[in-house]
Amino acid sequence: MELFTEIRQIPPMTSSSTTTTRVVIILIVVVAALRGLLALAGFFAPQFVMRELGAPPELNPHMPYVVRVWAIRDIVLAGFLMSERHRRAVVALLLVAIIDAVDVISAGLAALEGPYDAPTALGLAGVAIAFLIPELVAIAWIRSAQRDDQRRSDALAPPRPGDENR
Repeated sequence: MELFTEIRQIPPMTSSSTTTTRVVIILIVVVAALRGLLALAGFFAPQFVMRELGAPPELNPHMPYVVRVWAIRDIVLAGFLMSERHRRAVVALLLVAIIDAVDVISAGLAALEGPYDAPTALGLAGVAIAFLIPELVAIAWIRSAQRDDQRRSDALAPPRPGDENR
């Protein structure tokens, strides 16, 4: 697990950038672990997960197959997140956040088209929203740290030819 190795390699906290890096890595690990655990439960016990999410399997006897398809996707996503290095974390998080945003939209469409009522669809969307929030926070923190690092780098860089006149 490259992220765990990276956590150990971060020097003691001396700057806000290092603190941000630690928080982001912890968020990624937590989101990936929760996603992986829920997905494993969905794969091995789809009827249980369906009931817990407010979508009883009695409404659609074919739904356990769909839950298993979702579970495999999320197991792969969890593994992808856990294996990504910090430099590529924004790309990984963006991909996962897009997928979770589409899941929220899908739950809304399920409420509009049936067979789920609004509370059931909201329960389904709640899981994706619960993952989406820390993913977006982590993306924002990473981007902020990258901008801060770029500003520091620009301030320390020698002037380029022609910059004196501006």
